[in-house]
Amino acid sequence: RDVWTCADLLCVISVKLNEQQLDDVFEFFMDGLVHKDKGIHCNYAFSISKIALKLNEKQLDNVIKLLMDGLFDKDNDIHGRCALSIAKIALKLNERQLNK
Repeated sequence: RDVWTCADLLCVISVKLNEQQLDDVFEFFMDGLVHKDKGIHCNYAFSISKIALKLNEKQLDNVIKLLMDGLFDKDNDIHGRCALSIAKIALKLNERQLNK
């Protein structure tokens, strides 16, 4: 439960962070994406999709690659959450961003 609260708060404050601070939050969430605990993985994937538009191109590329790797995970929950996160991010991106 504390992990959910912290992740939610980081998403809320991410709109006020400078680039370095946002990068630190991004790295925190990326570390959670490789976590095998389903709850942590789910929460961090959802959190990344919430802050996706604030990420720079390199960060966004890294997120998409890691989420795509998750599509091949043996755990159905993990690859399902990765697919959902990719879809949420894609819906937030404009056509120009998707074509990069």
